[in-house]
Parts: sequence; C-alpha cells; structure tokens
Amino acid sequence: MDTEVAIRQLDQKLQNTYRYLATKQIKHILTSNRHNVLHKRQQYSINQIKKVLENINLALVKADKSKAIVIIDRGKRKETVNDFIKENHINLLNEDPTEIYKKTSSSSDPKMQHINRYTDP
Repeated sequence: MDTEVAIRQLDQKLQNTYRYLATKQIKHILTSNRHNVLHKRQQYSINQIKKVLENINLALVKADKSKAIVIIDRGKRKETVNDFIKENHINLLNEDPTEIYKKTSSSSDPKMQHINRYTDP
C-alpha cells in the first residue's frame, strides 16, 4: 500500500512504469529463497519434535479440518481406528473394485454405456 502512495506522488506519465518495476521486484522477493528461511527453520523444528515423539510412542496429527495439531498416543489411535472399522462393519478389499463395477454397471444399465466411453483410457 505504501508503494502505491509513493507512486502516486510521481508524474502521471511515470506512474505505470514504476508500478511495473515495483511489481517485478515484489514477485522476485516472493520467489527468492530468502522468503522461505523461516519456513525451513520451522519445518526442521517440527521434524525434531516428531522424532522425539516417535521415541515415546506419540504422534503429531492434524485435528479434523482445522489447522490445529494434536499429540496422541499411537496405540490409542490404532485402537480407535480398529474400533471404528469393527463398529461400522468395514471390510478390507484385496484389490480395487472399480474396473469390475464399471463392467457390471455398463452391461446391466444401458444408460451407463455412454459414461464408460469417457472414463475408459
């Protein structure tokens, strides 16, 4: 915003030229490696924390759809997942059933034949 205010102080004929130069410089700053130094330090710290947590059987996990991170016991997590699978009667599939489903649905339903034409390689 301060850049625009400064550019408006210039002669009308020069303003677009300086806007272009300012934009070019801002893009360079955003894409340069200096911009990511803090991110790299944070990622290093997170990785170090993860290593410590793994040694004591804990894990960092994203909480739902938010940006929050929680620390959980790996054993409890595995137990919770297994309970969910059992309670909802979920079965492990040995292979991807998509191809079989496409073949059976296209042969039994004429309306599906035009759809499979677009999805087949």
